[in-house]
Amino acid sequence: MMIGSTGSKTFVDPQGDLHDVLKDCLEAKILLLNPHSGEARMRAATLHGSRAMIADWREQAQSAVEFLKSLKATQKNIKLKLYPDYPHVNLVILGDHIWVQHYHATQDIKTMPEYVFRHTQQDHGLYHCLTSIS
Repeated sequence: MMIGSTGSKTFVDPQGDLHDVLKDCLEAKILLLNPHSGEARMRAATLHGSRAMIADWREQAQSAVEFLKSLKATQKNIKLKLYPDYPHVNLVILGDHIWVQHYHATQDIKTMPEYVFRHTQQDHGLYHCLTSIS
């Protein structure tokens, strides 16, 4: 399961962290920002102050849709939903691991730290922090 903005760098790009994971999975549920929403336009203006950014997001979202359609054509159970609100986190749940990265209001997500949590039976909490990746 994944929540993100466009998915372009995360799973569409062959070098993305989840590209091969999605190609090998049997099922995926993905929530992405609707690039035609008012929230997307506001976020683009906040980060870059240009109309070119929102056009770029729309292209990235289209490439994500095309990539996911190609996976679905190989009999994978892929579900994609677009939502109008900008996500507060980039969140990926993969097996016993959760990967979280905060979307800051005025900074590019690449500058924000990443956190990975792993579920274990030995710990008393739900997830045990493995690492912080900066």
